[in-house]
Amino acid sequence: HPFELVFFRNLFAFFFVIPMLWRVGVVALRTSRLGTHVGRAALNVVNMMVWFTAVSLAPLAEVVALGFTAPIFATRWGVLMLREVVGIRRWSAIVAGFAGALIILQPGFDTITVGHGLTLLASLMWAGVLLIIKSLSRTESSITIVAYMSILMTPMALIPALFVWTWPSVEELAWLAMIGVCGGGGQYLLSQAFHEADISVVMPFDFGKLVWISLIAYVA
Repeated sequence: HPFELVFFRNLFAFFFVIPMLWRVGVVALRTSRLGTHVGRAALNVVNMMVWFTAVSLAPLAEVVALGFTAPIFATRWGVLMLREVVGIRRWSAIVAGFAGALIILQPGFDTITVGHGLTLLASLMWAGVLLIIKSLSRTESSITIVAYMSILMTPMALIPALFVWTWPSVEELAWLAMIGVCGGGGQYLLSQAFHEADISVVMPFDFGKLVWISLIAYVA
């Protein structure tokens, strides 16, 4: 069930965080913005549940194509809320990336379904999460951001998962662990990227996921 996937994704993400916490120590958990971390975690859990549900309902190519609206939303909100300056070159990079994604994926969109609506909703929420991460990155380390992500999101995701719970097999657990560790690593790198640059600089690189998706799909 999508809710179970979200729980295990966050649970196993913590295994990525443990070595860093072991090296840095509890100092990584010191924060003056606990409320912001809690808000980010709650929004991100709902976002993940909506996204995973959308993937189960709509064709993958169409979900991925609509998901690439998130960089557009995030950049726009970065201008409005974080006062980032976005020139024509940055907007051009984002628009070109989105157009290129549509050309490669060639989504059909013969009919608009609930899955499509959920995907757009998830993209809007993910854009909001990105803004919160960017805001946190101004005062918090990447380790702190990812640590609180796992610590807070795992119990939050467990509650809805319990209502649909079935025990995964050993093979399924291995795949879930891979999702969690990759997800945790991705969140850490994204947080670090926001330390170094504006959202409008980072987001065009999000379209590079298509390259890696294609290569992994070919090999696997």
